[in-house]
Amino acid sequence: MPGLHEGGVYEPRSNRCCTDILCLVLLLAVWIAMGTVTVLSVRREPDLLDRLRYPQDEYGQFCGKPGTATADLRFSLYPILDADFRNQASAAISLPFWEYYTLDLTSICVAECPDGVSLAAPVPVYGGEDYPTGDATRTEPGWDPTPPEFSYTFRTAELFYRCLPLSNRFDAPAKELCAVPDCAAAMGEASLGVAGCAEVVSRPEEMTTWELCPEGASAAACEAQQDFCSYSVRVETSQTFRPSGGDDETDTMTRKLASYVALTLRIWDSVVASYGVIIVLGIAFPILFGFVYALALYLFAGVMVWTLLVLLILGMCTLSVILCIHAGWVVIPADVIAVFQTAVGIVASANATAAVTADAQALLVPMAVGSTSKDLYIVFAVLSIVATLLILIWICLSWRAIRRTIAITHESSKVFSTLPALMVWPLVELVYLIGFIIYGILGLGFVAYPPVWGGGTTTAALCILHVVGTLWSIQFVRACDYTTTAGAVSYWFCTTNAERAGCCGGAARSCRGWAAG
Repeated sequence: MPGLHEGGVYEPRSNRCCTDILCLVLLLAVWIAMGTVTVLSVRREPDLLDRLRYPQDEYGQFCGKPGTATADLRFSLYPILDADFRNQASAAISLPFWEYYTLDLTSICVAECPDGVSLAAPVPVYGGEDYPTGDATRTEPGWDPTPPEFSYTFRTAELFYRCLPLSNRFDAPAKELCAVPDCAAAMGEASLGVAGCAEVVSRPEEMTTWELCPEGASAAACEAQQDFCSYSVRVETSQTFRPSGGDDETDTMTRKLASYVALTLRIWDSVVASYGVIIVLGIAFPILFGFVYALALYLFAGVMVWTLLVLLILGMCTLSVILCIHAGWVVIPADVIAVFQTAVGIVASANATAAVTADAQALLVPMAVGSTSKDLYIVFAVLSIVATLLILIWICLSWRAIRRTIAITHESSKVFSTLPALMVWPLVELVYLIGFIIYGILGLGFVAYPPVWGGGTTTAALCILHVVGTLWSIQFVRACDYTTTAGAVSYWFCTTNAERAGCCGGAARSCRGWAAG
């Protein structure tokens, strides 16, 4: 390998120059600027950190902040959301969503989130003259420091110490009504113990039903009633509670928000209920698969590379066939579709068979689309066929390069036996990436908050600086990961692997000499 460095692959270290220092100085200057701007933002608006930790009431007090008048009231409640939205409808429509925080929503601090309306004394009332306002910051003329009294009829869910509405409907006990035989016949049978006909409020004209197994009925009477009844229905009733004078219009927005909150909680509950599956399949399995993949590359480098190439070709061919079907160039016989659907139905579960077979048929049978859509399918089919042919030609022309790739992959994968830490090294990168992302989001929130820098050109410029610095930092972390990995592998290749006289041992010993030069 003599003379390889002369205009070739390797360059002696003594002849190299480095421009990384200038880049690092610039990046360090950006970090200093970002940190300075973040610190100054917090100093200019000291309440920013408190806003992250504590909700505020409409008087500017932080709910649950130690040492304040509302220290014992940890949660924030929004008692009249619909009235607030109606009073600010024009602003809510015209404002972009990132400025919704400027809407003046009535909020008060409470000791615990309400669990719905109470019909027993004492009825909970929020606000009023007993509400603490010793740390109120509102000073506009005409402001009344005594909050009005609010009653609240919704059940709530606590999210980040905010009491968000869930529902003001409560389920009443279900009843089972017998329709045949009617209540007259049932009352004629003394052994049944039926005292009268049932009243169905929603269907007052139907007065011939009677209740099965009412409260207080004995087990023997209940069994006799069920044997006597030949047709029954189950009646489930929900009751809605509103303040006096309320109707569907007075809490429309609150109920809409409640539906979103309920959906969010259902999603979170499903995640919590499946946390074991998420940990195994989302964290443990990918890490394990990384180890298995590295081992497979070492043991079966050729099989792995050729398998990936074959899967690539099969995928491109499948895509081309599907596009040709929808372009009308290929027609799949009905019996073939039936056989395919039967095969899918065998492997799919009973509940998923219909959905899977419908999807399969949608792929195999061209849809009734317009001429424009069909022309697009023709264009994409041609492009897919051309791309497939080009890949096949490239594989044929790159035959020797592929074999060389397999040899290099097999040789390089030996590094894991000497440096097993490389398998988990990307997790270190992940920690730094998460840190920079969290700082980028929080810092951007501090800088972009209009009261801090005025919300004008200065705010926009500082936000751009923060976003660019965050993205640069993320790329820097990734580059450090790549460089560290490449450096470790290169050092191993020129030292340990060379001493073991691998397939490229001669080149490794030569490059070790040049690297030292």
